[in-house]
Amino acid sequence: MFKQILNTFITRILSGVLNLLIAIILSNYLGAEGKGVQGLILTTISIIVIFSGIVGSGGLTYLLPRMHFSLLIIPCYLWAIINVGIMCVVLRYFDIIPKEYINDVVFLALVLSITGINNSILHAKKLIQQVNLVSITQVVITLIVIIYLVIYKDLISVRSYVIGMYFGCVISALVSYWYAWKNYTNTLYFFPFHKYFLGIKNHFKYGGFNQLDILAQLLSFRFAFYILNYYTTTAQVGIYSNAVSLIEAIWILSRSISFVQHSRIVNSHDKNYTSNLTLQFIKLSGSIAFVAIIALVVIPSGVYRYVFGSEFGEIRIALISLSPGVLFFSISFIISSYFSGTGKHYLNSISSAIGLMIIVILAFVLIPDYGIVGAGIAASASYFTTTVVKIHYFIKLTGIKFLQLFPVKNDLHNLLKLIRSLKNG
Repeated sequence: MFKQILNTFITRILSGVLNLLIAIILSNYLGAEGKGVQGLILTTISIIVIFSGIVGSGGLTYLLPRMHFSLLIIPCYLWAIINVGIMCVVLRYFDIIPKEYINDVVFLALVLSITGINNSILHAKKLIQQVNLVSITQVVITLIVIIYLVIYKDLISVRSYVIGMYFGCVISALVSYWYAWKNYTNTLYFFPFHKYFLGIKNHFKYGGFNQLDILAQLLSFRFAFYILNYYTTTAQVGIYSNAVSLIEAIWILSRSISFVQHSRIVNSHDKNYTSNLTLQFIKLSGSIAFVAIIALVVIPSGVYRYVFGSEFGEIRIALISLSPGVLFFSISFIISSYFSGTGKHYLNSISSAIGLMIIVILAFVLIPDYGIVGAGIAASASYFTTTVVKIHYFIKLTGIKFLQLFPVKNDLHNLLKLIRSLKNG
């Protein structure tokens, strides 16, 4: 398990650095407005992929050890196609993204949905390194194509980013399918039509709750993109999106730990082990996030202008307004993994839905008058609320006391002991 965590952590660190490099290139060459358009495109793709995961990657990892492969996988692909078709119609009737990018967004969302299905298969089989390779392949290829088109060919437009996404997404999808191929060939079997309803029902039961949680998490930060674009300018979206990218880099360790933690919890029936493992990772994740947030906030605005371009000095202000929520939500990732790994996806959904209501209300109240700062405050309030609700449920389920969530002197010793056990396990 320790090797899986280390491999996942390194992969996500590298992925985070490369995504940051993409953001820097786009910011410097396209400016704040072009970066804002890119942020809206990427966010819309992510939302479509999350809806595809309701019958797909959302609950597939949990269900594969418990049901026949074919009863799960066939509905996944059908749902992905239906969902993308519906979203294509929605995008044409609502002014969410520039019309010229609708077909690109829909196609890329379908490809990423398929990749998510294959990655869930690999995840269920504990093939974490293969999942990591798929992830890094997408980012590396996208970056290479962007560098080639924007810097060497001087094709300075959002279209260059979209082309980079085409190459990255399609190639990574092929890699994921290559690794998952033996599962299709060895276990794929066609059942009578009525038997697939059981698979669909369980997908909605587990994947539905899981994806609603992920959707609420995504919108808690990125819902502000659309409201900023409506009340202010696309350039403000670009500045805020870069702040969000920096903030999400803080969560790399939390996401890495929770990703592997989920794989272990799914295959464990020891409640004491899973709750204690989660408690230790809560403390570790929160401590590292606190140090990282301080580091980002103390960086002068001039540094952000130098790195991203002259239009991006307001990034620091956005980071300050986002930082309280970011600290709390670094804990939320770990608790979410505990709930989903024990089949209690609905608790994640309840918590995130409450947080989503907070940002929807506050975004309309704060953004018109305070712009980026208002967006950051709204997001922080949302993440704080979500985390508090999850902590409440976690304590109720495990019997762990509230004060046990805070680091104490002997936690370093316990952490080293945990690492040794992970190495041996």
